[in-house]
Amino acid sequence: MIGRVTSNGISLSLGDRAVTASRAADGLVRAGDASDFALPGWGRLAAVPFLRGPALFLGLFVRAVPRSPAAIGAGVAGLIGLSLLDRVLGPSNASDGRLVPFAITLSVFLALGLLRLAGRRSVRARAFLSYHGAEHKVSAALRAGLDPQLAEVEDIAAMGRADPYCGTNMAVYMTVLWAFLGLVIGPLVAFPLAISLAVEVHLLGMEVLTLRPRWFLAPANLALRGLIRLAALAQMLATCEPGPEEIEVALVAARLAALP
Repeated sequence: MIGRVTSNGISLSLGDRAVTASRAADGLVRAGDASDFALPGWGRLAAVPFLRGPALFLGLFVRAVPRSPAAIGAGVAGLIGLSLLDRVLGPSNASDGRLVPFAITLSVFLALGLLRLAGRRSVRARAFLSYHGAEHKVSAALRAGLDPQLAEVEDIAAMGRADPYCGTNMAVYMTVLWAFLGLVIGPLVAFPLAISLAVEVHLLGMEVLTLRPRWFLAPANLALRGLIRLAALAQMLATCEPGPEEIEVALVAARLAALP
């Protein structure tokens, strides 16, 4: 399942079917096919290891970032973090740039924190965070084996809000990997490498969660689970506990997406 949050609802893709559901101004739930769900640059590269990462992030940047409050907030926080870094280190040390990825990594979490804070005062930000939480709960319900046609709002509400399969995890992996790789090979060279590795780590992490790894992979298993827990902290900032109205919208999308 692939999910995406819209301004007042969510879009879900299950297999070849993609639908979108949203809360209209009259209070009713409107749903239909999601014709623009596919991200540009993904396509044939989806099965090519280490190339699918840059293709996916390029697609996200072109289509999703301009409409995402979280991405816009991360960009603003990143500029603030870089300006502060330049003032603290001074021109001579900042010109090396090896600490820039660390500043951006901290800025990502700062942006998520600011978005969560905005959710308490802004109705739009609150709706975005709540629908994101509803999407995660529906995803957890489907993976737990619940039939969306029979599930009720209360069943979805009981699910956890942190989804280890969420794309937020890849953003966390990318910034963390970029921060550490930037110290070794430089930020510019490390950036595309971190993007490539982030998707591979994300896919490997999903296998670790669903399959029982062999005993000699225990260290890698522990490291991946540590990254997943770190990403879960970011998800708690990027989501809010959804109410019945947001869960109802997510459930409608899941029911339609699960139809033949």
